[in-house]
Amino acid sequence: MGDTREDENSKSGYRNCFVCGRGNPRGLQLELRNDGGRAEASFTADRSLEGYDGVVHGGIVSSLLDEVMVWSAFYTTGFHAVTAELSVRFMRPLAVGAACRVVGSVRENKGRLILTEASIEDASGNILAKAEGKLISVKRT
Repeated sequence: MGDTREDENSKSGYRNCFVCGRGNPRGLQLELRNDGGRAEASFTADRSLEGYDGVVHGGIVSSLLDEVMVWSAFYTTGFHAVTAELSVRFMRPLAVGAACRVVGSVRENKGRLILTEASIEDASGNILAKAEGKLISVKRT
């Protein structure tokens, strides 16, 4: 099994991140794994994250996809990156209480510009949403 987000989180100061921060009690506290440069996570949303009755809000779905793309860029390049452009395709609703798998990877590293992709799958392997992102590598001090 790969590295956990907690190890990277403690090095990079993301404790208050809404999606992955362990220090954010109102956040999602997503636990990411590094699988050879791919960022992976399992997630189950509760009712506090729904948009319509029983359906996870699209903004939460987008946040999950964005997060795995950013971490895949970090795992692949060793540099932090920020999202410059995010394109999400919602294919099926993510149900509240349903376990899902979120995976992100780097498609192409062009130096400062990193092209990424991500998907959310349900327990049966159905793609619920997918995304493409353009990230910009940044140096942190």
